[in-house]
Amino acid sequence: MGVRIIHNAALVPFGGSPAIEGGAVAWDNGKIIAVGSSRLIVDRYGGTDSFALDAGGRMVTPGLVNLHSHLYSTLARGLSSAGPPPTNFPEILKSYWWRWDKCLDLEAVGLSARMGLVESLKCGVTTLFDHHSSPNAVKGSLAAIAQNYEQLGLRGSLCYEASDRDGQRIAAKAIEENLAFADSVPGNSESRLTAHFGLHANFTLSDDTLREVSQRLHNTNAGIHIHLAEDDSDNQAALSAGYPGPVDRLEHFGLLDDKSLLIHGIHLLKDQWDTVVNRTCHVIHNPASNLNNAVGIATIGEMLEHGLSVGLGTDGYSSNMLTSVDMARLTAKAKSGDPRQGEWAVTLLTEANPRIASQLLGRKIGTLEKDAAADIVLWDYAPMTSLDDETFAAHLIFGLQHAKPRQAWIDGNKVLQDGRPIAVAEDRLVTEARAMATILWERFRKIDIRQ
Repeated sequence: MGVRIIHNAALVPFGGSPAIEGGAVAWDNGKIIAVGSSRLIVDRYGGTDSFALDAGGRMVTPGLVNLHSHLYSTLARGLSSAGPPPTNFPEILKSYWWRWDKCLDLEAVGLSARMGLVESLKCGVTTLFDHHSSPNAVKGSLAAIAQNYEQLGLRGSLCYEASDRDGQRIAAKAIEENLAFADSVPGNSESRLTAHFGLHANFTLSDDTLREVSQRLHNTNAGIHIHLAEDDSDNQAALSAGYPGPVDRLEHFGLLDDKSLLIHGIHLLKDQWDTVVNRTCHVIHNPASNLNNAVGIATIGEMLEHGLSVGLGTDGYSSNMLTSVDMARLTAKAKSGDPRQGEWAVTLLTEANPRIASQLLGRKIGTLEKDAAADIVLWDYAPMTSLDDETFAAHLIFGLQHAKPRQAWIDGNKVLQDGRPIAVAEDRLVTEARAMATILWERFRKIDIRQ
């Protein structure tokens, strides 16, 4: 195929590397081989067996990383809960999401994943860590989702959220689904997919289930992916079970390590932060979802100062990671009343997410640097003012957030052309998704809220 080059770009490599006006990136065999000025890269790698694309001064970034999402919610967009509006977080779960996931069969699981992955790709996301639930279609659900990752070319991690809320039989199926998928992934750096062991949250998990997960998990290389202290109910559940907090409970069962993804952490008490640091777990911030559910705002700035590893996700609220960055920044300012706060938000996307994803996938991703995976996005945004280390964050927030990707590559293979996915017929997919959504919404309305 030969060397591929994008030049004349406003290049933002992420990973702490400096922005380059008039920059270029070259790749071959799925890996980046050089990053630098256009003149140097084109002079060195341009030739008869190469292909060079002129970016026209537009911005080029690595593919974005989303460290927590729920693809199963894609077809629920626009649906309102039945009955009176929920007044707190547990009511939101019971009246909405725990009804919705019961509506899904395997066909709906696959279609929802396909639509959600297409939307992510169209937002410049090339790596997505998903957390799935479909109690009436547990077995084979992760394989159905994985098939769509493979078709569209995205990379990421999959898991099924084990929970006791639907009874022991469904919890047992969830455990087996996690283990079966973990056994199915190659577990090497060449694979685009890896496995986590999904858990819903402390307040829906019994000690018996956590004990079994602990025993079974040690036969795999997977870490846990769990909602943690999203609401104070997690703290109350841990106290009722005889533990100081939800982190202490997970630690008691030996479930915390450097592969653990702890989602939200809004109500995580500071006396548990040291355990998170010592076990080198990762807290994943989802600011837009947290505001929507009125569960509070995590003190991310203090967590970072304390040494916690913090990344960024969407929690299924949207597919747009740049919006998540802006929401993280704005909520920090609003919570503190200090306009200087929240400047760490951009680094969550550009440094923390690539670092965490690279560790968990066993391959350098999310940055434009030598030997990193050639996951590259060309955006329809050309900075009109200077691009450098002092201004690139503002360009991401005030410019790139409102732009769309023109083209994207994963492992050097083009997956997006003219803003549309290459691997699927998007118009046909939308038609199929609408038909399926109509069926699912009807099922939703018929489910008894007490189930």
